[in-house]
Amino acid sequence: MPTVLHRWDSEVPRLFTNVQQYTWKEENDAYAWQITYEAHVDKPSPEKPIYFILDSMNHSAFCHWVYENALWLPLFQKIKKEYPSCKLVLEDQKQYKQLFFDFYSIPKDCICLHKDIESENTCVFHAYTSLNDPSIPFVYYKYLQDFKENIDSIPVDKTVSILYLPRGTKENLQGPNNRSYNIQEQLKEILTVSGGTVYETDKTNRLEDQIRLVKSAKIILLDYGSNLWVNGLFAQSSQILCLNIGWQHHFQFPSLNHIWNQIHKTNKVTQVFAYPSEQTAENTVPVVCFQLQDILRELQYLLDISRES
Repeated sequence: MPTVLHRWDSEVPRLFTNVQQYTWKEENDAYAWQITYEAHVDKPSPEKPIYFILDSMNHSAFCHWVYENALWLPLFQKIKKEYPSCKLVLEDQKQYKQLFFDFYSIPKDCICLHKDIESENTCVFHAYTSLNDPSIPFVYYKYLQDFKENIDSIPVDKTVSILYLPRGTKENLQGPNNRSYNIQEQLKEILTVSGGTVYETDKTNRLEDQIRLVKSAKIILLDYGSNLWVNGLFAQSSQILCLNIGWQHHFQFPSLNHIWNQIHKTNKVTQVFAYPSEQTAENTVPVVCFQLQDILRELQYLLDISRES
């Protein structure tokens, strides 16, 4: 059986029969599927079970999964209509994945794990995309636009003056990017007392509820990372105050630059930067430090603008 790296820029998926194994590989700053298979085919065989391979390299990181994998769920639905027995394949199950499956009305009995794929099979692969890839397939931008239009079509009224979404902790990818903020508990208390809304995304049961809440906010307080990249895209005609630890990934990666521009199309983003982090013991979650007065000053400024408009 051949083992081949596959990378293509097309909405049309590729089908392979009797896939023995598959993984993903980064080579020369480009990401691709690495597949061991019997044959490349145009249509699935009616005698073989059909699998749509969704998860890829960074599926355990929320933001990566949303933009590298969840964007392809409409393509799975399209294939599922033509081949009703097709299963959606994950590496593992997480709450944030289930939220998107519910949002797209994909039932649990349509989902299986990689380890459960039968040896006689037809596997369907979407074009490989990665937020870390300096060369993004054109089809990625199409699916991102479709996703954004789907969110924008959900009607809401601007009923929330200030919304704070603290950084979640429930299914965070472990490592140096997992972090906490020195002012998070203080901000929760201050905003609650002053009539603002604090929403813990770890407690979300329906993605549409979270989208509606974010869209209804006039001012939104987020941190730079998945909090901004995902919830920022949900936002519409809002003032976003972004707590930035000093990263500027939207200048480094074209995919994030595109998402940043999408957020900016209908929102105004103001950034507050951290000062040097506290020293923490090895293997502990790093604490990122902000000046509380800087954040409160910017919030007051945004409030004043909001009242004037």
